[in-house]
Amino acid sequence: MKSLSVIVILAIPVLLSTCREDDELPPITMEGKGTFGCLVNGKLLISLGPSGPGTHAQVFHLPDTLAVNIYAGNYIENQTIFISILATPDLQINKIYDLYKNSCCGLQYLKYDEEGSCSYELPTSGHVKISRWDESKGILAGTFQFTAESDKCPGTVVITEGRFDIGEIIY
Repeated sequence: MKSLSVIVILAIPVLLSTCREDDELPPITMEGKGTFGCLVNGKLLISLGPSGPGTHAQVFHLPDTLAVNIYAGNYIENQTIFISILATPDLQINKIYDLYKNSCCGLQYLKYDEEGSCSYELPTSGHVKISRWDESKGILAGTFQFTAESDKCPGTVVITEGRFDIGEIIY
């Protein structure tokens, strides 16, 4: 009986560490794994939809411009993030797209509950960097961070350590 107690005590840290893998940011990858994560005011946001990851990208080919919209949501925590990039003529790898001073880009962080919603879409700083863009394989990966205010809700939202590795692109 004593050896069983020792085994149980030794197994608890291993079990806790394997059960808590959703409590950390996904690694930065560029393989189309469908991951998205960031810290929102220091708290973890992992994209999660009703039946799995809630992340995808939408691509529009316009004359001389490529429009890319990145959508991510955690529908359990009632939060969504939207990032938009207009690139001429195409997305550039390792380019830093300024979310604040450049008209190429847009963003929105939305937090909602029974009482209503707060939308933060007025950036005061931030950028997105594309690490991989492989349209033939449907992969879009990169990192981002931003600070934004709302014209209706109090305070500021600070998004840090953002990363995405999207393998679902809608045309």
